[in-house]
Amino acid sequence: MHAAEAILAAGGAADCRLVQVGSPRCAVAEPLQARTAYLYAARRAGKPADPVCRLGTWGGWERTAAGWLRWNRLKYAPKVRTPLHIKGGHADYFREGEWYRAAADAPLNLQVTVDAMWATLTEPLPAARDETILSGMDV
Repeated sequence: MHAAEAILAAGGAADCRLVQVGSPRCAVAEPLQARTAYLYAARRAGKPADPVCRLGTWGGWERTAAGWLRWNRLKYAPKVRTPLHIKGGHADYFREGEWYRAAADAPLNLQVTVDAMWATLTEPLPAARDETILSGMDV
């Protein structure tokens, strides 16, 4: 995150993007929120399968229109948060082999992870003001 902030501040990359795979939650600066994707292993019910992804917080305090302080648990969250339906957990995002399929007809964990990363890197950036989560899932 820090290197990406420095690159953007220096004007070094107009289209700087970040992909976090199985990372602990860490605050993402506002200019990078629309450029950052967060990929995490999830069970079919949508619950995280990777305990590392439960560490940390994206939350922060903000003032309401009435002037009250309130905790916003997504204040510093990436705009794109995508569940990956893979077999296993933290150590298995980039595994290949027949055992590493979420279902018999599903792609390998490696393919699921790389496809999600590639989509993030090639799709147009969401608008900075867009609060919609592209995956439709709230972590």
